Amino acid sequence: MKKHKDVILAVGALREAPVRPLNQNVIGRFTNRPYKRTPDLLTFLISPLGDLILIPLRTLYAWRRMEWCRVWTYAHDMGARTLPFVGIVMACVGVIMVVQSANQALRIIGDLSPLGPIFLELLVREMGPAIVALMVCARCGASLAAEAGMLVAGDQLDALRLCGSGATTYLFGPSLLGGLLVLPALVFFGTCIAYGVGGIAAHFMYDVGWGTYFDVSHMRIADPVICMVKASIFGLVIPVMAIRAGINARGGSAGVGHAATVGVIGSSVMVLACDFFVGTLAYLWVRP
Repeated sequence: MKKHKDVILAVGALREAPVRPLNQNVIGRFTNRPYKRTPDLLTFLISPLGDLILIPLRTLYAWRRMEWCRVWTYAHDMGARTLPFVGIVMACVGVIMVVQSANQALRIIGDLSPLGPIFLELLVREMGPAIVALMVCARCGASLAAEAGMLVAGDQLDALRLCGSGATTYLFGPSLLGGLLVLPALVFFGTCIAYGVGGIAAHFMYDVGWGTYFDVSHMRIADPVICMVKASIFGLVIPVMAIRAGINARGGSAGVGHAATVGVIGSSVMVLACDFFVGTLAYLWVRP
């Protein structure tokens, strides 16, 4: 009887509960919220651009208080530990691109002599820096964001500020310098691997001569310069976006996991955006 009374009381409470208007309960989910969150969306899109400028400047200002031992730690993590991953993926990319390009060239023009020079220019100016940077985002972006998120969740970042250090000298500065040192070398290594493995595939699968494929006479000095400029910019963008996501983490361990996801996505999107803008400026500077 007691259970039945509890059920009756619960049903009566539900009947007496006030019903929200339709525009607040249902329609507001689809109409009101996007307009209310517009400033947050603009802040999410615009604020990283300011951080990409201010954080490197703060790093230069605080270079005397930099923890230089952590620079080599980040360089080793972003470089040596990422090297096998970059080598395997870029070798696969080289083989796939050469095979597909050779099939298309045979079907359209019937000549494979321009295969190597065209692939080299495409690889150096566009594909090499972008693909290697995206792999570094996937390999190191989550770890950088999770490290920063754990420091925030454990109040260790506040303790570092009390000790005279902080996010700039402990996280941003060493990771920025490590990425700036490592990314150009990784891009050079990945580009060479993709081009070399592609040449092996072209020679043994389509009987393309070594001299015909490895013809670098069509390369211009501006092409490797653009490649290294992109790699250097990506080395700054990836740590800033990843650590920024970790510092903004809230909600304990669940927030740290979300920050790791945001760090990977944000750094990847910013890498592609920077690749687009730098590539556009390079195209206007050096026309093909």
